[in-house]
Amino acid sequence: MIFEHKSKNKKLLFIIFTAILIMGIFYLIWSKFIYQPESGYEDVVLPEGYTIEAYSIEQVLDEDCFKSSDCETPGEYLILSRCPFTSICLKDKCTVICPAYVDLPWSEAEEMINNCEVEKLSQRHNRLVKLFLKDDRQLQSIEPELDRIIDLVYDSKEKCGEVRIMTE
Repeated sequence: MIFEHKSKNKKLLFIIFTAILIMGIFYLIWSKFIYQPESGYEDVVLPEGYTIEAYSIEQVLDEDCFKSSDCETPGEYLILSRCPFTSICLKDKCTVICPAYVDLPWSEAEEMINNCEVEKLSQRHNRLVKLFLKDDRQLQSIEPELDRIIDLVYDSKEKCGEVRIMTE
């Protein structure tokens, strides 16, 4: 009789353990492959002309986060005028960033290069491209993928001549 009771307990424990194990596996699969958290950038409001697509990191704060609304920009950044500093959630840490200022859409930047209006340009790792035009204007755009600007300049070299490229 005792043996039968222990056997039922073992079966019950085995079933509970198996259920917990299966739920754990499903949770891992769900959290890694199915659940897509919001980008975190949706709640960031920037002045006209600035974009969150390209930014420089000023400081990674010692605060965990799931989305940008979990982050507050420290007061010392709010009083600085060189950039509209804001905080976003990057890699689960609140991060103070300086968004990039963009003058023109990428399609117009491509057109200026193809029309031989560019004297030189610079490219940053955040895909921000600064065009130095032959008429002394300077404009910024964001390339859709890193080094796209290099291909454009190369393709227009025969038509437009040499365009210097500065990269970081």
